[in-house]
Amino acid sequence: MTEQMRVQVEGKTIEEAIAAAEKELGQKRDALDIEVIQQPKKGFFGLGEQKAIISASVKATQVQATEEQEKDKVLSPDGTVQVKEGQVTVVDPAPEGLAPTIAPGKNVNVFVNGERIEEPKEVSSQDEIIVVAEHIEPGWEPELRVSQDRLEAFLKIHRNKGKIYEVQDSAPLRELLVRARLVEEPEPEISLEELQAFLREKKIVYGVIEENLKRLLEKEEERELLVARGDPGEPAQDASILY
Repeated sequence: MTEQMRVQVEGKTIEEAIAAAEKELGQKRDALDIEVIQQPKKGFFGLGEQKAIISASVKATQVQATEEQEKDKVLSPDGTVQVKEGQVTVVDPAPEGLAPTIAPGKNVNVFVNGERIEEPKEVSSQDEIIVVAEHIEPGWEPELRVSQDRLEAFLKIHRNKGKIYEVQDSAPLRELLVRARLVEEPEPEISLEELQAFLREKKIVYGVIEENLKRLLEKEEERELLVARGDPGEPAQDASILY
């Protein structure tokens, strides 16, 4: 049996480190033996920060299954289709063999001769096949609350991380389901000018507390903050006549 390779990788989070191990070993998480060497830790103003470190290798059962697939591939007259570094390669079958098929998995688009497919489709070496992983842009949504007396305005930011996927490499298979792995979750970029423009759009232009707007821009800040306070004015007095 082939000797197992073990890698040591790091990332900002355990998830990021596992994704790096998946990419380096060419296997999904459930096919890996993973050992956490170091938990990530946030620092204070960049001091004392430490990354997540893991050690990973392909499970012995997965290695054996891959070797058996390689043996079957040599003996089989069927055609195969393979994805490697985003490129698709098709090997046509022998006269008595079956044509290979390709299908999109989750978060992947597959185009055969310019047409997007959603179900398994037979392909040959003459077909133009393109596989594209999804890229979901990050976004954000402001939630504004105004007090009953209309003198205070509170703002909360709902952040939606983006999702960047990468097409996974595959062994040559007769029936290929193209898979993708999540490689990055970018945070939305929000500027002070955008928050100020949002408040102006809501007719909130006086008494804006810029310091709290800046606090809302921090990724860790998820609370509702007071962002504007109006002037209540002088209390009303009854009219009187002086003699």
